[in-house]
Amino acid sequence: MSSESPTPEKPSAVDDAHSLSEPSKSPDPSNEQQNWASIAHVCALSGLFFPFGQILGPAIVYLMKKDESEFIAKHAMEAVNFQITNTLFLFIASLLMLVLIGFVLFPLVLVFDAIFVIVAALAAQKAEHYRYPLTLRLFK
Repeated sequence: MSSESPTPEKPSAVDDAHSLSEPSKSPDPSNEQQNWASIAHVCALSGLFFPFGQILGPAIVYLMKKDESEFIAKHAMEAVNFQITNTLFLFIASLLMLVLIGFVLFPLVLVFDAIFVIVAALAAQKAEHYRYPLTLRLFK
């Protein structure tokens, strides 16, 4: 009987060690996945040329690549959430132009957007997960 009790313990110890490694078993993203994740962030700058391009660009990348890579999907959805939040900030800044403070806030929001889009794209190129600051997480 004493020989039976160590036998189940050994497989359970192996199973426990295996279960601990399962969360980290996702492989590193490929260069192509890193590029698509970066594109999801950078294409938000298309909003400078097309109405709502800042939201549609990352959303299109998400819809195209969400089933291929969780890494791309997370970056694209983070970009969509940030751009929706940033669009709300721009709308509020536009309204505040009636009391003149919006003339200062509007360009600051645009600069804030550009800086963090670049930071997020660089993080994606390094295969890092990135979360934008001051972002409403409307979609997950």
